[in-house]
Amino acid sequence: MVFIYVLFGIYLLAVNFYGILLMSAQKKARTETDEKGVSDARVFVAAFLGGTLGVYLYMLIKKWRLTSLHLVVFLPLVFALNVYLIYMAISYRFGFAMPMV
Repeated sequence: MVFIYVLFGIYLLAVNFYGILLMSAQKKARTETDEKGVSDARVFVAAFLGGTLGVYLYMLIKKWRLTSLHLVVFLPLVFALNVYLIYMAISYRFGFAMPMV
């Protein structure tokens, strides 16, 4: 069971890192040219998959896209949803029925 928790932790780190890379690629594309580069839909997909913390921290630290209303408002809501789903997954042991010892 510990192996599943470790894999889940690695997954969350990887998705957060991917979200950070998406935001940095978006910033780089928009500062070099007028093209959009990475769409906001890809950022939201990474956020829904568990990378909300990485995306939001990148926004706050680099002061990037803070005027974007849908990112500033909806990312904390998605973060709350992620925290709830992670809590439920851990409390129900990811759906595995194991005897209580």
